[in-house]
Amino acid sequence: MTLQEVVQLIQEVRSEFEREKDQGLLQDDMAKAQHSLAGEDACDRILRRIEFREGIRVVQPGKSSRAR
Repeated sequence: MTLQEVVQLIQEVRSEFEREKDQGLLQDDMAKAQHSLAGEDACDRILRRIEFREGIRVVQPGKSSRAR
């Protein structure tokens, strides 16, 4: 698996967590929303680590859940 394929897979998983978070908020299921937010954050951290180590841009501006 290439680095680009790994990045794409992480981004897909992050999108799934984002959808689950939105569903949890709409359903007033805070446990689901918190779990999904933690998943989003983990994906963002992995992507930022890839950026740092590889010197490439993989997180689009405005997509990160944390302020920089």
